[in-house]
Amino acid sequence: MAQIPSVGRSAGRCGEHWLRAELARRDERAAAALRPDALPPGGVSVPVAVLRFDPAAVVSGAMAFAAGLGRADADAWLHCYTRALFLFGNPANLAGRFPPALVAPGAALAWLGVYDARRTGQVRRLLRPVEGALPAAGPDVVAGADGRPEWLLRVASAGLDLPRYLVHVHHTVAEAVLTGVLPPAATVALRQVTALDPAVVEREDPAYVRIVPPAADSATPQPRPRLVAALTRTTPAR
Repeated sequence: MAQIPSVGRSAGRCGEHWLRAELARRDERAAAALRPDALPPGGVSVPVAVLRFDPAAVVSGAMAFAAGLGRADADAWLHCYTRALFLFGNPANLAGRFPPALVAPGAALAWLGVYDARRTGQVRRLLRPVEGALPAAGPDVVAGADGRPEWLLRVASAGLDLPRYLVHVHHTVAEAVLTGVLPPAATVALRQVTALDPAVVEREDPAYVRIVPPAADSATPQPRPRLVAALTRTTPAR
């Protein structure tokens, strides 16, 4: 078997080939989840009300929410690439019109449910989108019951604002649970890094990755996909 180069242009090409293959696999998983004609018009989304930034609650809540979905909602959401909308709002004030499906401990965030386009639009008219800068990286944040991380989620935060960071973390965790890769009761360490090298991460054999496709309107002559998150197991399976 040919060695994967670790440096130079060849390593970059190998890493890009792996990224494109992973993107294709994600498309296959989404397509296999549900027939398009079984979706409501406009697909489905999950509005998440954010009272305050709590990255541990984002991870643990995304795991619990994804694990608690019925088969129909899980398949529809996966088919729509686990689309989520992060909106500023107090979960306590939404209970009347939009009872949350899941509220994080401390009520920092609430997952309203798997909504069709009409109901999502109603929420968007009521709450404003999360915006702002991503707080500076600090120590690892641990999400889980026992405090001893079995998994590590690294997010390449260079160039990310707060809403995009939330989207990447949420996508990675939710899809890993929905596809059976990440146990919903797992303990995960969340770490901000500047960047992730695809050639290095590929050799680590990650359990799940989040890759941003090349932008169709990019001014770069040959735009490349970008690796923004990698989930790896840090302890042997029990």
